[in-house]
Amino acid sequence: MKMNKAFSLILVFACSCASVPKQKEIEHTFTNKTEVTITASPMSQYRIVPSRDQNIHIQITNPDHPTVRYTINETNQALFLGEKDLDYHPNKPTPKDIFKWRVELPEKTKLVCNGGIAKMAVDSFHGSLSVSAGIATIKITRSKGQFQIYSGMGSIHLNQCEGSFKISGGQSVVDALQLDIQGESTFSVNGGPLYVSLSKTPTNNITLMTGTGAGILNYNGNPIIGNFKFSGEKGKGRIFSPYRFDTEEIYKDDLKQIQNQNDFGKKVDYLLKKQVIGSPSPEIQFKTSQGRLVLRQ
Repeated sequence: MKMNKAFSLILVFACSCASVPKQKEIEHTFTNKTEVTITASPMSQYRIVPSRDQNIHIQITNPDHPTVRYTINETNQALFLGEKDLDYHPNKPTPKDIFKWRVELPEKTKLVCNGGIAKMAVDSFHGSLSVSAGIATIKITRSKGQFQIYSGMGSIHLNQCEGSFKISGGQSVVDALQLDIQGESTFSVNGGPLYVSLSKTPTNNITLMTGTGAGILNYNGNPIIGNFKFSGEKGKGRIFSPYRFDTEEIYKDDLKQIQNQNDFGKKVDYLLKKQVIGSPSPEIQFKTSQGRLVLRQ
């Protein structure tokens, strides 16, 4: 009796597993394209990987959704990816995570992503990437090129990437690990935390900026060389460095943290601290209004 019951349980489990249908996938291939533009929305997730050849390959999961259609438009050199809600109504919620796109891109492709909500994972991409979104969940690993990412909220994660970076996170979490910076770069947040760690000593100018958030630049044991400038609102911005500052001065600038209409155009005191370590270049700037900035060995 016990054996029959056990057998029944195993049989039911096996049947239930077998009854789960595999989601349909469809693939498109395009040749001689140098630019891809994505109009992002909550309806899609994108995964960007290297091409298996010199063509662009696009795989889409769940392409036959009854009320949402994926769209691919093309010109001679460009592709435009997106989706359309056939059942759209302003009072109805937008469908979420209908499509999963897997996009294979050749080297030197220009990738642009714009939209209210963007979800993207990028691995081993070599090219130019530009993202502008209200809310973004972006993860970029082992990639090389030019990176421009602007997001009001969400998270921006980079790991083992090489190139130039212009990252603006607003209230986002910005976490950039093991970067090899090969061009003038800027990292900024308002209230979100900002963490940048380096895989080697940079030779290009770098700027870290925060409003009320914390910003950390970690050299990971690599030699610290350059002209370092730290500035923060006097009495409110906090600055930390493992080295003694050469000079300190007070200057006037606009109040950055606006609380009411009377604050517009208001000037306040800022404290500027400077130190030259080993060489007058590159220039490494830390700027905050009422946040915390740290240079870490």
